Amino acid sequence: MCDDELPNCAALPGLFTAERDVCRWPMAELCLRTCGECQRVAAAAACMSRIDDCANPFCDERVDWSAFFERVVSNQSAHGARLLGSEPWVAEFPNFLTAAEADEMVRIGLSEGLRDEDEHPNRIRNVSVTNCDSARCMQEPFVNELSRRLSELLQLPSNSFECVSIRQPAYSPSLLLTRCIYIYIHTCVCVYVYIHTHLFTRDLRVNLG
Repeated sequence: MCDDELPNCAALPGLFTAERDVCRWPMAELCLRTCGECQRVAAAAACMSRIDDCANPFCDERVDWSAFFERVVSNQSAHGARLLGSEPWVAEFPNFLTAAEADEMVRIGLSEGLRDEDEHPNRIRNVSVTNCDSARCMQEPFVNELSRRLSELLQLPSNSFECVSIRQPAYSPSLLLTRCIYIYIHTCVCVYVYIHTHLFTRDLRVNLG
């Protein structure tokens, strides 16, 4: 099945880019037919990928992670980006969000409602979480802008991204946004955006999971 979840997707504000030839993600997930995603949906149902969906440098059997992280960091080095380590691979991009953008993501996370992440007792894991997988959240303009920005930074298509997951540890006023970008079945690049509601640190970290 490949249907639009929302009525009249063609007239949905913010669905298309300014050129009106590409749908924004994750909003496109609500309008798969209008956004021309039915072939990709059929391939996914068969546990396959279309050959034209391959995103370099991930078309090869082996990924040169050193080259990937060095390229991503060098493209943002003027803004303070740096490689933190290679075991595992971790890169940091300071002030990835402005203060206003950090406030907006906090608002979105709180409006979606936080819940306990799992059933572990608080002494083991005490984290509240919400996933941006509701129709309301996926239509939030800045959620789609964040996807575009991450896609541009990593040179990876937004349709490879998981939904944004928003976490808040009980011991900290910080919110943590996580997003995994799946490359292979067992490999993903995880993106963490740290938002501290008091200190207003707005850093982005990217690591290989």
